[in-house]
Amino acid sequence: MWSSIRYPFLHWLATMVLGPWVFVAWEVYGSGQLTSGHVLETIMLTFIFGTVLSLPTLVLYMLASGWLIKGLRSVLVAKGALNLIVIVGVSVTMGILRGSLMPTLFCCYSASVILSSLFIKLPHPMTGPVVDGSGV
Repeated sequence: MWSSIRYPFLHWLATMVLGPWVFVAWEVYGSGQLTSGHVLETIMLTFIFGTVLSLPTLVLYMLASGWLIKGLRSVLVAKGALNLIVIVGVSVTMGILRGSLMPTLFCCYSASVILSSLFIKLPHPMTGPVVDGSGV
């Protein structure tokens, strides 16, 4: 069971952790609207709200990942399709919320989806789950 949801869960978790940091970096260095005194509060708020609001996309992502990992032979195509599903989910969520920061948050979370997918290995359907050497 864990091997079938390991990649989507780790990818979602990495995106939820990385997303607020990308947003803070954008706000501090890009637009200059966020002062350094509010960085921790911004990270905590974007992490909490991002996690809660991403749960429907996570469920869809887990369902799709099981099918895509088994159905596609190319890891690159599977990762691309899964990233596209998540980015569309982020877009729908941001579209429902509608706010002045939504375009920026969409770009930041989309970037964190792509960045985190580069560092997490997708299990190949021919070789099975990734073995990390821990014996578990």
